[in-house]
Amino acid sequence: MTIKFDAQQFDALERVAEKIYRSGVCPPDVKNADAAFAIMLAGAEMGFGPMQSIRSISLVKGKVSLNADAQIAMCTRAPEVCEYFRLSESTAERATFVTQRRGHPAPVELTWTFEQARAADLVKSSTWKAHPAAMLRARCGAALARAVYPDLVAGVYDPDEADEIRRADSPPPDFSRPQLAAPDPLAHFRERVTTAATSTELVALVLSLPTAQREAARPVAEARAQELGETDLAARVTKAEALSREPSAWSLAGDVLAEIAAAKTDEDLAAVLRLRGAAVAKLPPTVGGVLSACYNQRRKALAPVSLAAGFERELRAAADIPALDEIVARVADAFNAGTVTREEMAQLSRLQGELETAMERDQEQAA
Repeated sequence: MTIKFDAQQFDALERVAEKIYRSGVCPPDVKNADAAFAIMLAGAEMGFGPMQSIRSISLVKGKVSLNADAQIAMCTRAPEVCEYFRLSESTAERATFVTQRRGHPAPVELTWTFEQARAADLVKSSTWKAHPAAMLRARCGAALARAVYPDLVAGVYDPDEADEIRRADSPPPDFSRPQLAAPDPLAHFRERVTTAATSTELVALVLSLPTAQREAARPVAEARAQELGETDLAARVTKAEALSREPSAWSLAGDVLAEIAAAKTDEDLAAVLRLRGAAVAKLPPTVGGVLSACYNQRRKALAPVSLAAGFERELRAAADIPALDEIVARVADAFNAGTVTREEMAQLSRLQGELETAMERDQEQAA
């Protein structure tokens, strides 16, 4: 979807860019309001709202970088073109996606392996070392989207691919000059901690670190905890660690919590659910429960609605049958707690059944 701007809309977008930049929610590589405006304008051309653009897009050497989840979303939100786009395998060694373009005789499947990434000299970064499965999914999904749907994602690159472009365009090192010290392995963590909006996000950031780095990270995390009014960060971290010891799970949780906290409208919050719902559904249920609680808390703060209406919205946005079952389990808990009526529970259960039947029918047709 392409949006054409008149002068009034152009000026309005500039004002929004100024406000978003001053709010402090932009990532570190957005250095000024002009950069925020360029990103939001690029996002508008792809049908994204301002906050979605800031969260998902960066510009590297004039090329648009869009995270893999958002690239896949650009395809799946065009059902007249894309019948389905599914992850069929994901391990630390390989990732496979399969998609069917409407009107084409057969689906297209693409696999990315860790050996391919190693051969391309991609795996030296700390992100690849800490989260190989997630990086393989991103590479594979983005590559398949561009291969099968160039009309939807033409010229769009995954952030990891954009880093390659940046490295390729960088001049070779001059060893005749003194070399800079090795980069701080906690630099990204320090930047993230200073913008953590809640204690829960801060805990997730700490647990996203390898155990060996947590002691070095403790002073900056404790300082931010005091600013947020958290009096016992260590106890919070220990309690959360009992839910999951997977740094990759907490890394994703930290990103989602930041996006939830940054949502300024109910539409922004719904966008987080659309773009992140499938990935969150793969998290350990205990971590998913933390995210659900924070999502519901933020939703109530932004647009107070009945609990039943909120559950209905979540059911309609659910990505798969397990996600439907998890939501209905929370509906039952709410009924037992007296916050959802019997009639509301019956209506939500019927909706769950209808959505589950529709998903099963889609799966049978895809098979």
